[in-house]
Amino acid sequence: MISQNIRAWLKSEKRMVEVTAIDFDCQEIQHFDDDESDYLTVDFDNVIIMSSMQYQDKNKKEIFEEDIVRTPRGDWGIIVFNAPFFEVTVSKNQSSLYSRQYFDECEVIGNRYENPELLEAV
Repeated sequence: MISQNIRAWLKSEKRMVEVTAIDFDCQEIQHFDDDESDYLTVDFDNVIIMSSMQYQDKNKKEIFEEDIVRTPRGDWGIIVFNAPFFEVTVSKNQSSLYSRQYFDECEVIGNRYENPELLEAV
């Protein structure tokens, strides 16, 4: 079972799903179908898996890897995991580490897969 929230971008369907289980032996994820009546599985090769940061933005929206956020300084950045920390990359050449308090002041405005047009501003 998964102890934290995980989501996945289904490459072929171009949509985000909430992951209900990950099977590392079979190398696949499991998620509900559209009407939440059955589970579907997808191979690792066909998904991009993203972990929750376990933090919420200023609007109480959960923050995930690959989310695009607006920072309190007005920058837009992408959430990336650079073990053991999450970072906001605010430009192609700059990464910044921030505390939980900082993430509470950010605003999720989309993610790189569902809103690729936002990347032009980063």
